Amino acid sequence: MNSCSVYKVPSTDYYLDKNGNSISQGAFDAKLISGDGDFALWKYAARDSSMVIRFNHPVYEIYNINYQQFKEFMTILTGNTYTAKTTFILHYTFKDDYCTNQAPNEWNSQRVGNSYRYISRHIKQLEKEYPQVKYSSHFENGIKLPELKEKQSEFIFKDQYDFLRKNIFRNPSLCGSYAIIKPNGEMLIRNGEYGLQGILEHLKPTNWSQFFPENQKN
Repeated sequence: MNSCSVYKVPSTDYYLDKNGNSISQGAFDAKLISGDGDFALWKYAARDSSMVIRFNHPVYEIYNINYQQFKEFMTILTGNTYTAKTTFILHYTFKDDYCTNQAPNEWNSQRVGNSYRYISRHIKQLEKEYPQVKYSSHFENGIKLPELKEKQSEFIFKDQYDFLRKNIFRNPSLCGSYAIIKPNGEMLIRNGEYGLQGILEHLKPTNWSQFFPENQKN
C-alpha cells in the first residue's frame, strides 16, 4: 500500500544569480524569463537549514568522452549489451532534488510507475525513428527505490558505482538532467526539466550541428 502522506516543498529563503549574488525574488523571476534563461537551476538546503535556489550552471554542456570506456561501463551498470553504433540517451535524477511536492529521496511504487508510463509513451517512437538509440533512466545513490517490476528494470537503474554522477552528471539540476552520447564520443548534456520527446529533437542533424558544427555527418 502506498503512503497517502503529502510532502510539502520547503519554501525558498534566498535567491542567487549565476554569480552567487543574493537577489530579490522579483529579480530572480525576471531572470527566469529573460536574463539568465540559459542557466539551469538548483535548490538546496544551506548550512543554517535555509532553502536556497540559484542559477547554477549552463542549461547545455558539450564534451567529448572515451566512448568505448563509457559503453563498457554501461554494460556493467545495466547488464545490457550495446553495439559500436549505439547512441545513448540517459536521464539522471539527483539526490535532494526539490523538483516536486514529493519527498526528494523517497520514490514509492506509484511514483516509479508514473515515471515508467511516461517513458513507455515515447520509447516506441524512439525505437522506430532511431533504432540505434538506447534510453535509460538513472538515480543517484541515496535515493530509495522500491522493488522494480520486470519491465521497469529494463529502463530504470541506480547509479550504484557513482560513475555517472562523477563523470557525466557533475552539475546537479532541478528536475534532473539528460545526456546524449554518440559513438564518436560527442556528448551533449541538457540540464533541468525537459521532456524526452524534446530531447529526441536534438538528434536531428540540423539541431546536433548547432552544438558540434565540425562533425555534421555524425
